[in-house]
Amino acid sequence: MRIRWRRTRFGGARTNEQHFSAKCQMGTEPASTICPMGLLCEGHRSRAVCIRDWSLAQTLFEQGDWSAAAVEYRRLALMEEEPARRTGWRWMAAYAYHRGRHADLAEALLDRVEAECASGLMPALLLRAEIARVDRRPAEAAFYFESVAASATDDSACEYARRAALAARIEARDLVGARAVLTEWPNPSPQAVEALSLIHI
Repeated sequence: MRIRWRRTRFGGARTNEQHFSAKCQMGTEPASTICPMGLLCEGHRSRAVCIRDWSLAQTLFEQGDWSAAAVEYRRLALMEEEPARRTGWRWMAAYAYHRGRHADLAEALLDRVEAECASGLMPALLLRAEIARVDRRPAEAAFYFESVAASATDDSACEYARRAALAARIEARDLVGARAVLTEWPNPSPQAVEALSLIHI
């Protein structure tokens, strides 16, 4: 099942600009902290992909050669026989494109990640959220983060997604949406509650 964001209109809110940018830094860790490569492709030891092939992609990634790294990860996906690992290589390619600020290429690969393997849905949603956040599309980012928070079974992923969703709603100046995030948050941090108090209608 694919989850897609659709633009809707909501009531705006004014914020205290002096504190706004600082409070929006909550939950801005990159998606890689929640979706490391090992989550989808645990097998660097895959029979189809040798260490040398994987090392080249990783080296390019570590050097910040994002486009070249993405190409290598896509090549690894084509070589891979195991569906879950193939999905993982495609996710890594999408993440590399994201780091290189090629959102269109990253999102196209995420379409395949979601379609090919059920285990790829959650990592894909997190990366979509991160892409939207970096592209200054906070309402869209919030939607994807909230989707993760609603369905993730891992406590750390839920906590991360809720903090990120609240930050995105604050950035979008969406008071109603921000309050909704806190309502669904069992034990929000004092910082989260304080951040919401800085929004004024």
